[in-house]
Amino acid sequence: MTPVEPTELVAGAWQLRPWPVAHADLDDVLAERYPADAVPAERAVRLDGWQRGDLLGFAVRAATTGASVAEVLVAVAPDGRASVDAWARSGTALDPDVADVVRRWAAGALGLVVAPQAPGPGQRPYRAAVPTDDEALAERRRIARRGCTRWLIGHGDVSPAAWLGATAAAATEPDLDRYGESGEVAVLEREVADLLGTEAAVFLPSGVLAQQAALRSWAERSPTDAVAVHGLSHLVLHELDALTELHGLRLQLLTSEPRQPGVADLDALAGPLAAVTLELPLRDAGFLLPTWDELVAFSDRARERGVPLHLDGARLWESGPYYGRTYAEIVGLADSVYVSFYKGLGGMAGAALAGPADLVAQARRWQVRHGGRLFTLLPYAVSAREGLRRYLPRMGEYAERARDLAAALDALPGVRVLPQPPHTNSFRLFVDVDDERLVEAGLRTAEEQHVAIALGWAGADVPGWSMTELVVGDATLAWPVDEQAAAVADLVDLARSL
Repeated sequence: MTPVEPTELVAGAWQLRPWPVAHADLDDVLAERYPADAVPAERAVRLDGWQRGDLLGFAVRAATTGASVAEVLVAVAPDGRASVDAWARSGTALDPDVADVVRRWAAGALGLVVAPQAPGPGQRPYRAAVPTDDEALAERRRIARRGCTRWLIGHGDVSPAAWLGATAAAATEPDLDRYGESGEVAVLEREVADLLGTEAAVFLPSGVLAQQAALRSWAERSPTDAVAVHGLSHLVLHELDALTELHGLRLQLLTSEPRQPGVADLDALAGPLAAVTLELPLRDAGFLLPTWDELVAFSDRARERGVPLHLDGARLWESGPYYGRTYAEIVGLADSVYVSFYKGLGGMAGAALAGPADLVAQARRWQVRHGGRLFTLLPYAVSAREGLRRYLPRMGEYAERARDLAAALDALPGVRVLPQPPHTNSFRLFVDVDDERLVEAGLRTAEEQHVAIALGWAGADVPGWSMTELVVGDATLAWPVDEQAAAVADLVDLARSL
């Protein structure tokens, strides 16, 4: 590491003066921290480390009295990893901001990966002075991702500059979309409506907004405020009760079991409904889809009851190959649909709500009320259109690779996939190792081999097992299935050895 000269920092009521500027403070603090016969040697080690640039030290002084009350050290390893160690004098209570200022400075200004460090002999731990495990892990993951050249999941990573450049090159319209009118947004809305076979579509910044606008609009046309949803749907698990808190809608659960709801579940809700929803696929049950006959039967029953059917199609594009039908045929079974552009289509962000023209017009009013009518959605609309052109035609290839990959992984010892075979390009991977060891193994693989297998794991319902989601994209297609299965096997073996 190139030697640096940290400047004086301020954290609340404390001043942090860098070594060796505060020589007197250094001697003063070290004299209390270490036995007298160890101070000279320790001081020499500290100063030598500072000169090499692998040790950054700060004397912490009270701003009001100038008294030296603590030291904060940033030790930098050859690989660029660092640890922050704060030590306070007896009887001193430091604000958590003190070492946090140093930690953020080291991570931000110097680009170091800052990890927690256990206190040494004779040290009094100051736990608020080091980053949490989650923060250190997230920073380590970000740096590891930037160094990867092979990816098992999705379309791989791209730098912000490269992404913006590619998006700019993909723009086709001469006019700017001002508040959603004309330009790339208007063209995208026409393309989506044509593709889905609906009267109209509106482009929105997020799927959460699209879903709320759709269901509120349906409810305004109904004498009831009850909406039927799955207990594992995104509407229930990931939107902070928005439909209830913001719109006063009553959610009626079709089921909370890890399966798609059927006609019997709808029949069990005997009262009037403003709308009923299906999430295609149901992600939190393992990316599950109903069969075509089940979907048709559900649609027919909803129409018999006069209940609008809304599709949460966050991954509808990925579901097309499973049904072997056009998107217009699939959407034709419903009354409205939301689709996403940043998942399989690789867009920056954004969603579309499609359906009858009057419903879409009504939803536009809720777009304004939710603060979603931005001056321009240019980059999101351009990247959405590019995703439709570039990635949508390959959904069949992604689904086929997902089936091949799932079969190969399911044959590994202590590994299972769900569903088998996958319904879409996505499936869940289960391993009989705890998640902490799998996370560490994944990070080491990314750091040392520059291969990103799975950097995020969570504990499964079965004790001792863990789960991650695998999503097939362009990056997955770039290398053979047998090599991918071998890479996963090596990762699992590494995790078991930790």
